Amino acid sequence: MGLPRDGASDNQQPAMEFEIRVCSSCGMGLVRLSGRVDVQALCNVLNALLDHDAWMPDTRALWDVRDVTDLYVTPAATRRLAHLASDLHVGSEASRTALLTRTTSQRAYGTVLLRTVRGGTRNQQTFQSVERALKWLGRADRAHAAPCGPDCSIKQCLSSAGSPS
Repeated sequence: MGLPRDGASDNQQPAMEFEIRVCSSCGMGLVRLSGRVDVQALCNVLNALLDHDAWMPDTRALWDVRDVTDLYVTPAATRRLAHLASDLHVGSEASRTALLTRTTSQRAYGTVLLRTVRGGTRNQQTFQSVERALKWLGRADRAHAAPCGPDCSIKQCLSSAGSPS
């Protein structure tokens, strides 16, 4: 996260890609991000998640940011994200969001970002282990079982090693 790696210019960095999956049968949402991320892109993804037909306020969400290469934020942009994220923070106290990271720096920034956008009753936490994140979300039993329904592909997404398409 931060400045482009190896002195590369911004134009050489991959644009952000994202994938959203929501399964109403198991009450789980998955958002995978990769590439260069800025706050406007995060706002676009959050809007897409909130507009998803299967998204409900009590849906537990796993944000997989392990393939994010760079993150560009400003205080003003983070405030905009916090305002938009307040729409995600409705529901019961059982509502949870897990942020899945690969590196210590991703986890540290993720923790700061979650604290900045924290609101409502939604519980939020960062993880570097898929298993621990799913256990905390209360979905560990579903992660290794057959998909819960014909439209559920969250298990396959999490086991995929590649970036979102």
